[in-house]
Amino acid sequence: MANFDAAYAGAARANGAGGPGAMLRAARESEGISLRGMADRLNWSTAYVEAIEENRFDIFRSNLYIRGYVRAYARMLKLPEDEALAALDKAELPQDPALPAEESPPQLVVTPKQRPIAAIAAWVLLALSLALAVYLALRDDEAALPEEPLSNG
Repeated sequence: MANFDAAYAGAARANGAGGPGAMLRAARESEGISLRGMADRLNWSTAYVEAIEENRFDIFRSNLYIRGYVRAYARMLKLPEDEALAALDKAELPQDPALPAEESPPQLVVTPKQRPIAAIAAWVLLALSLALAVYLALRDDEAALPEEPLSNG
């Protein structure tokens, strides 16, 4: 660990210690892991590993993602995650796109003109089934009646 501390101190001075990149790079290199090897272990693109190590966070969609990536990277190297996140907090992160505070998602309002066709089809099928049942019941009743004997005449 002393070897890592010396490597980290040198890397931090070289990079200006403006984020977790120097710490993560120094730890990766002290473990003898290549850039591609770390990307494979994390199942990431090499571009993500490079961006984190260079403190270039503009390629990520959100600051929340950046925190997750830095945490996972530190965990993979068995570094204290809170130290990596503290270094990240000191870095200059891109501004997340702000969402309007009072805007709520649109509500789905179904008017009678917009009734789903499935509901209409279900009602038609129910009506046809009922009509068929009544027809079959009446037809069976007529077949069950005994025929009247012919009169002698």
